[in-house]
Amino acid sequence: MFSMRWGGVVGIAGVAAVVWTAAPATAQENGYTNLQVLPADISRAALGAIMLQNLQGLGLPRRSGEGCLHCHAGSTDTPRNTGDYASDEKPAKARARVMMAMVRDINEEYLTQIDDRIAPTLEVGCYTCHAGRIDPTPLTDLLLQEYEGGGVDAMVRTYRATRARYFAADAYDFRVGT
Repeated sequence: MFSMRWGGVVGIAGVAAVVWTAAPATAQENGYTNLQVLPADISRAALGAIMLQNLQGLGLPRRSGEGCLHCHAGSTDTPRNTGDYASDEKPAKARARVMMAMVRDINEEYLTQIDDRIAPTLEVGCYTCHAGRIDPTPLTDLLLQEYEGGGVDAMVRTYRATRARYFAADAYDFRVGT
């Protein structure tokens, strides 16, 4: 039996963790190729849960496979099951692999060393840093970049647009001190 834990998501409603147990399978049985971070014998349900968690952590849409196309080769004009999920064509897929390995290592190697962890055991996940956005840059850094590139007007425009889009989404800290 195979068991693996992947990071949880901390949000307004609390904590949610993805935990699964899957029966072993061969790569030929599940049809997956080019898995480099995830186990070759991962079940379809487990893989789907991880991919859904990735989409949610980065705020990518689920509908018609649009979010999947952030990392995977394919097109929204063709059925989802015809995409080339094994392709390494997109640089975002390589970044995702590095990030998924980092999350796994933090949860399995580092957080396990903390004595008296609270229960349920909190883990990091995509949402921990990304908070529902592709770029995890904090608001203060984002605004500083805009100021340095275009001055006060650019910074104010970016702040207003970002606040209008993300205010109630728990993606940025819009408190006065920020």
